[in-house]
Amino acid sequence: MNTGLKIVLKQAGRDLVKKLRAELKAQGYFASGNIDKSFKVRMKSDGMEILAASYAKTLNYGSKPFYPNLDAIEKWVDAKGFAGNPDEKKSIARAVAKRISEEGLPHPSRGLSNNGYRLGFINRVLGSNARHIAKRVQQAALQDIMVDIKKLKKN
Repeated sequence: MNTGLKIVLKQAGRDLVKKLRAELKAQGYFASGNIDKSFKVRMKSDGMEILAASYAKTLNYGSKPFYPNLDAIEKWVDAKGFAGNPDEKKSIARAVAKRISEEGLPHPSRGLSNNGYRLGFINRVLGSNARHIAKRVQQAALQDIMVDIKKLKKN
């Protein structure tokens, strides 16, 4: 991959990560910050990829009912500041886990998030930025090709 294209892809990846983080916060998905911290841009020989915690997929698409890890729910209850003592924390965590096991995530009855959405933070960010990124990549690739053509002419 040529230099100009690599620079544009790296910057596009950083921009997308910032926008993914902002969309998550706008949807109210911010407790411990673990999902936020998990976003990483990795350059590859054929492009770029954005990595995230495994549960980003659940936040994006939702899930069918399942019984979640109670320790993880207790950590979430702590991070949100919902409980005043350990017994209350366990009680809230069990209630949340029971609801997830019955309804899945997220459930429409819980209403909309802060920005009016409940799912699709990845789709929303990628969709609204795809044309702009494609244009930037196209311009960088064209510039790299022109540099290569000039080098060929000299030889």
